[in-house]
This record gives sequence, structure tokens and C-alpha cells, in this order.
Amino acid sequence: MLFRSAIEHTSTGDAQLVDLYDRRREAYTQMSRYQEALADAQKCVSLSGDQEVHRIHVFCALVSLGQYDEARAEYARSYKSIPWSNSEFWIRCGEYVIENLEAGQKLTLPSVPEPAFIPMLEMKEIYQSLKTKGRRVIAHGFHANWSP
Repeated sequence: MLFRSAIEHTSTGDAQLVDLYDRRREAYTQMSRYQEALADAQKCVSLSGDQEVHRIHVFCALVSLGQYDEARAEYARSYKSIPWSNSEFWIRCGEYVIENLEAGQKLTLPSVPEPAFIPMLEMKEIYQSLKTKGRRVIAHGFHANWSP
């Protein structure tokens, strides 16, 4: 409700509008409301001039919705049109996987490794391995700090 009100009262040209949509997308993701998260990620893409971070959020929302064909298409389209560094894509996908799994959300991924999904598959495997050995030390953000 607060995000909707803030968005309604922010002018289209205001730089804060993208941030509001992105924060709401993050909240929807945490609540497993992936369709709304996807809509806000797509709005961020249209308002931000195609910033790569928002493209990655579109990709992640599509994966969470199980729309793998659309996610593959987004990956292919974005990878060709935006000079993504592989490390940025891997980091953002890893962060998405860790945050969702740590929140107890189910994350179903295609079982066949293919370029678009490899970062998520590998991070899910790493997370599951670390989870058996210890606990996450830093609860917010994406850090590789774990402790037995």
C-alpha cells in the first residue's frame, strides 16, 4: 500500500520512481509474489533505459515463475543487447538464489545445465552444501561468510 501511494505521488521523470518500483519488486519477491515482481522489474527496465540489473531481475522473476522458455529468451535478448559482464550476471543470480533459499522459498530450476541457468544451479548446489556444514553469519546481503 505504501509503495503504491509513493509511486502514484512520484512524477514520471523523477529518478526515485525506478528505485520505488525496484524496492517494491524486491518486497514482492520476498513474499513469493513473482508475477507482481516481474511486472515491476519490467517497469524498471522501461524507466531506466535498459539497465542490466533490472534485466537480471526480469530474468530471475521469470525463472521463479517457472517460465523457462521466456527466461531463456530474456537471457539471449539481454546478453546480446547489453554488455553484461559474466561476473555481474553470476553475482546477481547467486544473490537471488541465496536470498530466496535463505528465506525458505522454493526455487525450482531446470535440471539440465544450460548457459542461462548455470549460475543459479551452481549457487543452489553451493548453498545446499554450505547449509549442511554451518549457518549464514551475515543475514542480509550477499556474502560468502558462513560459520560452523
